[in-house]
Amino acid sequence: MPLSAFIATVFAFAAENRSLASEQEADIRPGYAHEAVRGCLDRADASSRPFEGLACLHPLLLAGDRPDLPKASREVVAEQLTAALGSRHWDVQDLSIFLLGLVGAREAIPELERIAATHWHPAIRDKAASTAAALAGPCGRTQSHMMPESAADLPPDCPALPEAPHLFETERQPACESGVWEWAGHEFRASMPPDNERPYNPLASARVFQPADGWLMGTSTGEWPGVLIWAPTGGEAVTVIDGANISSVVQTEDGVLIAGGGGGMAPPYGHVHLLTWHEDAWRPELLARLPDAVDGARVLGDGLYAAWSPRSAFIFSDEAVLGMAECQPVAED
Repeated sequence: MPLSAFIATVFAFAAENRSLASEQEADIRPGYAHEAVRGCLDRADASSRPFEGLACLHPLLLAGDRPDLPKASREVVAEQLTAALGSRHWDVQDLSIFLLGLVGAREAIPELERIAATHWHPAIRDKAASTAAALAGPCGRTQSHMMPESAADLPPDCPALPEAPHLFETERQPACESGVWEWAGHEFRASMPPDNERPYNPLASARVFQPADGWLMGTSTGEWPGVLIWAPTGGEAVTVIDGANISSVVQTEDGVLIAGGGGGMAPPYGHVHLLTWHEDAWRPELLARLPDAVDGARVLGDGLYAAWSPRSAFIFSDEAVLGMAECQPVAED
């Protein structure tokens, strides 16, 4: 399901239940606003799937279209969301841009302009630039294209928030025929599963000998999220990662890279974890949430990683996504 349809469904549900939420919306005090935004962002940072944990911001999405939102609450929301533009996660940045436009947070313009000039994805850059321009314009805010009733009290020059279909609907992009990608002098070939195992590789596994002997086995089951299991030799199997499709398990000097994505009714986003061994157990660390489900990952250098699908390849460190690699042309014979 494309993200635009997914969010439209959420907004339709929210609009139908607007009367149930009206009492809560009418009482968005500064203290509540601070806790609501901060709590949502904390949960989002801990999630392995994009936009997960951000559903609790929906009352603020609705309230953002209300001109009577208290000024103090609006200022608190704007402060929290402006800070969230510095998140390592693109989905938190994307939704923060959306909300900053709705609440008319002109104080966020400098930070939005920074995102527009430096972000690793062109769609996020475009959205930040458009939102900054709208905030600086005569309307001073954006409107939601998914809630047209909210525009009834707005001047006609208030722009609808631009969509970014090439960020979220990556299945429309052509595949990289050569399978060779390049980023900042790093060139690598992306190994892909056979065509009959795409888009989901039903089982990804790796035999691990050090620091422990056993098998790491991941499942990818399409609409129903998969699981990563550690089966130690002579021991009882345990779940390491639950609720995430696993497409690739690769042992490296840094640890074990786990890549995958998709599952559930939301769009097929990707994730990469690094497993390290601590006190007789594997500890997963989320390296990156990605806007496309990925089939594989590898180490490019010290603290530098790549993950890819047939259509896109992403470069990231253990702190942030750094950029997108470029597909190289097919070599001539």
